[in-house]
Amino acid sequence: MGDTMSRLAELLTKLKETHFPAMGHGVGDFLLYDVYVKGCADAVLAQELRPPEAEGFVGDEESLRIVAALRAKPARTPEEQAFPECDDLLKEVRGAILARAGQDPPAATDGRG
Repeated sequence: MGDTMSRLAELLTKLKETHFPAMGHGVGDFLLYDVYVKGCADAVLAQELRPPEAEGFVGDEESLRIVAALRAKPARTPEEQAFPECDDLLKEVRGAILARAGQDPPAATDGRG
């Protein structure tokens, strides 16, 4: 349990220190998802919240679609690269939150996981 919490704390710190991509402000509910994941991680670490169910702990369809399209794009601008990288970090934090509850992240077919 301690290792799981330490890993979650480490990932959350990294996420908070990572520049939020400008694209994230205009794509679906990506900004809201970012805040939700950070808030859940903070609350789980403070033992104020039980981790959410895996199936409901995913981003919105537009964000998922854009991330998948950017991943498939062979050449990306720095901002286009930052968006999926932020998504990857959110995915890692989400996975650590779910691991705390003994859950696996939901399977994804959109490249997000």
